Amino acid sequence: MPSLRYIYFLLLSLSVHLAHSSITLDQIYPDWSFTTAKLLPTTSSACKAAYRAPIACDETLLGQAASMRGSYFDPTPDDFNRTCTLSCRDSIDNFLLGLIKSCSSSGDGAPRDIGFGNTGVYEPDADPVHVVGWILQYTFAQSCARDSQGQYCAVLSRAANNEFFCNDKCNLQFYTHAHNFPGAHWRFNHYVLISQSSWWENYFIGGWHTALACGAVEENTRYADVKAVLAGEKTTKTTASAVPSVSASASASASYGSGNGNGQPGGAGGATTGGNLVTFAGAPDKSVQTSGGKRLRGLFAGHF
Repeated sequence: MPSLRYIYFLLLSLSVHLAHSSITLDQIYPDWSFTTAKLLPTTSSACKAAYRAPIACDETLLGQAASMRGSYFDPTPDDFNRTCTLSCRDSIDNFLLGLIKSCSSSGDGAPRDIGFGNTGVYEPDADPVHVVGWILQYTFAQSCARDSQGQYCAVLSRAANNEFFCNDKCNLQFYTHAHNFPGAHWRFNHYVLISQSSWWENYFIGGWHTALACGAVEENTRYADVKAVLAGEKTTKTTASAVPSVSASASASASYGSGNGNGQPGGAGGATTGGNLVTFAGAPDKSVQTSGGKRLRGLFAGHF
C-alpha cells in the first residue's frame, strides 16, 4: 500500500501539472497583466466573459507574447514541449472565435498605447478585443517552429535577417508567418498593447520578399476574416476532422493555415504531430511556415 508521503507528492505533482495546463487572460502572471481591467470601461459583460475563458495552454505562451523580464524569462525546450500541443492550438482558436463573436458591440475594445508602452497615452480608437486572440494565435505558431535539426527556433535565438538562404528554415518560417498571421501587426510592450512600428513593417517586407523567392505561400489563417465569421461563414472547419488525431504517427503533417478546401489541414512542411505534440518543421517548399515568437520581441529591440 502506498505511503501517505508518496500519495502527497503524487498529488502535488499532479497539481503542478494541472497548473500548467490552463491559463486565463483575466489573471495576473509574472509575464501578463492585460486583464479585463485593461479593456475599455464600456466593454460588455459578454465580451469580458469570453475574455476570461480558460485557454488550455502552458503559461510559457504568455511569456512569449508579453514578457518584459529579460533573462529572467528564458524558456527551455521542455517549456515549449508543454506549449506546442494540439490542445493548446485548438484552445487558442476557440478562444479567438469566442472573442470575435462576443466582442462585437460598439463599446467593446482593447486600448492601444501610443507611446510604446511607457507613456500611458492611448490612440483615439481602440482595437477590437479579438486582436489579443490574434496575437496569441500568432505567438503559438512562431513559438513552435523548429529548424532542420528539430530544435525550437525560439530557443536558438539567432538574429532574424530579412536576407537569408532558402535552407534557413527559421528565417523562412519567421517571415512567412509574420505575413500570414494578422496578429503580427501588434505586440505587447510594458504589458500594454501597441502596434508594430513602421521600422519593423518595412524590415519585414524585405523578409517576406525573400520568403516568396524561396517558395513561401500567402494563406489566410483561421478566423483571420472576421466579417466572414460574424456572417456565419467559417474560414476553417473546427470539427474533430479538422485537426490530426493525437494518435497519428509522427510523420503525419498538417498546415496551420486555411486547410485544403475540404476541412482537412494540408500542406507539406507544416505542423507535424507526434503524440499530442505540435511541431512546425519548416521546409523550403511551397507550404505555410512558422517561426519563433520570442524573436519578435528581442531581435528588434530599440527599433520600434
